Amino acid sequence: MTLTTNNIDQVKAVALDPPRGWKITFRSENHGMHHQLYVNGRLADWADTTDQRCFILAADASPREILIAAVDTGNRTKDMSKHLSVELAEPDWVYRSSVVRSISYPKGWRVALLTDHATGQIDPTPVMSRELWPDWTVRWAWGESAFGLGGFGYDGIGAPGLGQGAFGAASFGIETDLLPLSTVLEENGTHKIVLRTITAQGQSADAETQNVDAHPPPAPPASAEVTDYDSQTTTMTLQIE
Repeated sequence: MTLTTNNIDQVKAVALDPPRGWKITFRSENHGMHHQLYVNGRLADWADTTDQRCFILAADASPREILIAAVDTGNRTKDMSKHLSVELAEPDWVYRSSVVRSISYPKGWRVALLTDHATGQIDPTPVMSRELWPDWTVRWAWGESAFGLGGFGYDGIGAPGLGQGAFGAASFGIETDLLPLSTVLEENGTHKIVLRTITAQGQSADAETQNVDAHPPPAPPASAEVTDYDSQTTTMTLQIE
């Protein structure tokens, strides 16, 4: 397995007309390899050919850090963030968590992330909300459907399988399904994070509040203009907005 960021340079981001976002171009000497685009430590796009040197990144106002990596062809669609450094794979302005999607949760229940945006007061509007068991998700456990139609732990076709996550957290054949949750913390400072479970009837219960320190990168300048240059001291003065 190969992932490298060596011999990749001249990375440029050019703003496109809304709502298209950004055009990311780069130079790479990793010939014969496919390239991947990582955003905030997770795979966002990959090259269709070994010659591709461009990605289109959707418009998004939240803080982002991008990384271009070269991988062997067999792994071009695989998120290989576990091979990145901790600083790149887990930026401190991105909060990530997961919920064990147990069959004990009824249909219609949701989980939501709430934060105080570093103000000290929790905002009642969730920054992220997901349904625990959407209609397209099969809830059958092992042995509850036509036997043999799936692999071990998958006999309810599409049901979560054995050995893929939180082992022992729920019933046999469903005990491993994890529902990922994440949000970008846009404000610098200490954020209070609350995980809320919401029933189909609108009743809610909160888990213990977590404190997360976030230091997002500064926004890029809107413009930079040279206003003066002193040839004797080789001093340039810039006006930045």
